[in-house]
Amino acid sequence: MNEKLNNWASDLVPKYLWGVIDRKIAKNNKVFPNGIEAVYREKGDWWPLTAGVMVKSLYIDNDTQTESFLMKFTPGSSVETHSHDGFTEECMVMEGDIILGDIRFAPGDFHVAKPDSTHPSLWSEKGGVLFVRSKRVTGMTEPYSCEGKT
Repeated sequence: MNEKLNNWASDLVPKYLWGVIDRKIAKNNKVFPNGIEAVYREKGDWWPLTAGVMVKSLYIDNDTQTESFLMKFTPGSSVETHSHDGFTEECMVMEGDIILGDIRFAPGDFHVAKPDSTHPSLWSEKGGVLFVRSKRVTGMTEPYSCEGKT
C-alpha cells in the first residue's frame, strides 16, 4: 500500500520539488543522524560544585571516563587550587571572564592543564562560563537525555 502511495505522490509532485520538501522536513526534524547527540542551551540541570560555581554535564564518555561540562561562575566565585593527577583538562571560556591565578581569560581563550600539573585557583570577577573536557566530575552514570536522540 505504501508503495502505491509513494508512486502516486511521485507522479503528482514534480521532481525538483522533492528536494525542497526534503529540506523542509529535515529542518523541522528533531531526530539527529545516528551517533549525533545534542544538549540545547536551555536543557539539562546545573549542579553545585562550590559556593557560586555550578556544573552542567554535556557528555560522558564511559570508555575513557571523561566528561564534557560547563562551569558557571557567579561574580567573585572560585574553584580552589587542585591537582591533575594523571589526566588532562581542557578549558575554553564561553562567556564573561575567568581568571587562572593572576591571568585573565576572555571568551574564546583556551588553556590546558596537562597530567600531573597543579591548576591554580580559578575565579571570576564578573561571572563567566567555562567549557571543560576532563575526567568525570558529576558522578552521573549517563549523559543527559539529549533532544533528538533515538
